[in-house]
Parts: sequence; structure tokens; C-alpha cells
Amino acid sequence: MDVQTLPGDTTSILHAIRAIRAMRDNLSHLVKQVRDSTDSITTASSEIAAGNGDLSARTESQASALQETAALMEQLTSTVQQNAANAKRADELARAASDMAVRGGDVVQQVVGTMVSIDQSSRKICRRRWASSAWRDFGLGGVCGPHSRWFHG
Repeated sequence: MDVQTLPGDTTSILHAIRAIRAMRDNLSHLVKQVRDSTDSITTASSEIAAGNGDLSARTESQASALQETAALMEQLTSTVQQNAANAKRADELARAASDMAVRGGDVVQQVVGTMVSIDQSSRKICRRRWASSAWRDFGLGGVCGPHSRWFHG
């Protein structure tokens, strides 16, 4: 700033001093605003850094939880597949047992039919033998006589 003063002119000097003081005050105010802004920026940067750290920790925690969940899903899938295979095998065994039971029932019915046929044939033989006098004469009536179970029926 170029200030020209005349000898004995105190007004110009006072104006210059006031202008310099005003400029100083303005600069001081500007420096304070810059410092306040710098402090705000520093605080905001610290908060952002803390937030980023927190976000990073949560992200890592979620990634770990997702990996654990994926591992558990693989185990669950394996267990479900094993259970399905076991159920299929149990069904096959149950069907085989049912088929064997049906065949066994058929065989039992055939055996019962054969036994009934043998019983009927034995009764006929017993009656015929009793009708012949030789069975009565030799005392074989107890085996195939009127009082035996083979005679009647």
C-alpha cells in the first residue's frame, strides 16, 4: 500500500493506520476461519477414518459369518443327500421284505393246502383199512379205528 502524506497531515496517517488495523483484523479473522475450517476438516477426517475402521471390521465379521454359513450349508447339503440315500435304501429293503413276506405267505398257503390234502388222504386210507377185516383182526383199531382221529372226518 502506498500512502503519501504531507508534512503536518495527521489525518492521512490516521486513515492509513486505521486501514492497516482493519486489514489486520480482516486477516486475523480470515486466519481464524481457516484454522476453524482446518480443525473441522481434521475432526471430520478423524470421524471418517474411525467410521472406515468400523465398517472394515463389520465387513470382515460379515465375510467370516458368510464363510461359516457356506460351510454349514455344504454340511447340510451333504447330510440331506446322505439321508435321501439312506431313505432310498430303506425303501428298497422294505420292498424286498414285503416281497419275501408275500412269497412266504404263498408258500405257507401251499404247505397248508398240502397238509389238508394229506389229512384227507390219511382219513380215506384209515376208513378203507378199517373196512378191511385185517386191521380189526390184528388189533390195529387204535391207530385207525372208530375212536382214532383219522377215522372221522
